[in-house]
Amino acid sequence: MAAPLRSLDTEALTDSSKVVDLDEVVVVAQPKEQVRLRLQPVSSNVFGSEQLAQLHVRDLSQLSQYVPSFVMPSYGSRLTSSMYVRGIGSRINNPAVGVYYDNIPLMTKSAFNNHFYMLDRVDVLRGPQGTLYGQNTEGGLVRIYSKNPMNYQGTDIRLGIGTGLYSNVEVAHYHRPSEKLAFSVAGFYSGLKGFIDNQNFSQKNDLTNEAGGKLRLIYAPNRQLKFDWTADYQYVNQNGFGYGEFQPFEWSSVKPYSLEPDDPSTTIMNGYKRNMFTTVPATSFLRT
Repeated sequence: MAAPLRSLDTEALTDSSKVVDLDEVVVVAQPKEQVRLRLQPVSSNVFGSEQLAQLHVRDLSQLSQYVPSFVMPSYGSRLTSSMYVRGIGSRINNPAVGVYYDNIPLMTKSAFNNHFYMLDRVDVLRGPQGTLYGQNTEGGLVRIYSKNPMNYQGTDIRLGIGTGLYSNVEVAHYHRPSEKLAFSVAGFYSGLKGFIDNQNFSQKNDLTNEAGGKLRLIYAPNRQLKFDWTADYQYVNQNGFGYGEFQPFEWSSVKPYSLEPDDPSTTIMNGYKRNMFTTVPATSFLRT
């Protein structure tokens, strides 16, 4: 026989003044990577190491060409590295898209468009991620993972040359002397002669020279505890901002009407130099 359903006392359930004594409360925190990303209910793209090598991707601005709804325009130098996901972003104020490099948040936009060494994986998550990653992730999140010397050993060398007298070289060595200790050492140089002429100077407006080195040390005394220390230095020297003023409106009083942009030549070569050193000690504890 089917027993009749007992009617719920909705008034008692909605009574906010009622006090209920609880014996024990257990709060379980959801980890940021509980299951595989493709199984999570989120719009995302995942790039593995082989795919990144095939696409010749070395920074986020190059990766944005292959991700839908993800834009990272070039404003003339690495000084302004703004990102937009689904049209949400910021050029000069606080970023609306977060970037994590080996689980370390990059807080300033001038550090977003760095040279990232031989990577293991890059995740691009579209949509708000503030529940797990906090502020400045209203538009989305980019997670970048370099190769872990605990899991990968060997020496990688990458050489490249292209038009505009572009050249790059990158060397990385991964070593694990014991079961508890591993480290990686990497260095790179990248140069571009440029394409945009500046008639007042013998140099190009988009001349670029970059170099840097990275050291990563991992010590895991047991399965529950791991120390991960990273030191990364990068030098950037760019000629930049080769913009010419454009005024196609007859009614404007700013400058004479013309359908041709002005020559971007200037009497002073504009540029951007950056010396950036990042060092982060990270400790992770796994409770079983």
